[in-house]
Amino acid sequence: MLTGIAVRTNSLRTITATINDLVFLPDSITIFAGDSVRFSLASIHDAVEVSEATWLANGNTSNGGFQVPFGGGLVVPASLGVGVHYYVCTPHAASGMKGRIFVTSATGVLDVHIITPTDFQLFQNYPNPFNPSTTVAYQLSSSAMVIIAVYNPIGQLVRVLYVGEAPPGRHTIVWNSKDYTGRTVESGVYFYRLQAGSFTATRKLILLR
Repeated sequence: MLTGIAVRTNSLRTITATINDLVFLPDSITIFAGDSVRFSLASIHDAVEVSEATWLANGNTSNGGFQVPFGGGLVVPASLGVGVHYYVCTPHAASGMKGRIFVTSATGVLDVHIITPTDFQLFQNYPNPFNPSTTVAYQLSSSAMVIIAVYNPIGQLVRVLYVGEAPPGRHTIVWNSKDYTGRTVESGVYFYRLQAGSFTATRKLILLR
């Protein structure tokens, strides 16, 4: 059970998703009851509310909640009751394109049940092959110092995507196919590695131009 305090900054929040990235940004927000959420989406993306079980399984069956059409739209405040609202992009749910909206009462106290992952995992990037950007997702069962980096086939460092402490839960980061100098890399096979505490995992990704 998690109790948190939400700080009001405005009455309208925006969630975006571009045509090149299969990720909602941000993929988790907290708002007050009565606030609105605008989805600014590419034409290939929608947003449909699903149950927690469907969300965890990367499914796309609607639970009858809010539905944002392809290209985006506004979620009216009346449809967002206090609690957690899970949503996915129906064509890309299987790739992990999903998000959560935490709605708190006017007093700012949110009391909801949050499922924490039971292990550390590095997921396959999506899309793969990709051009020019791809999303890397990972999950942590506890807070850890995280390093995510991309390497070429002979083990040379191409780009460090993230270094820092990360809380438990699912996280995503986008690689735009540029190296540490800002130069676009050539097509080919690359490897990305997650180091989180004593956990290490590596996966392959393919850039096709």
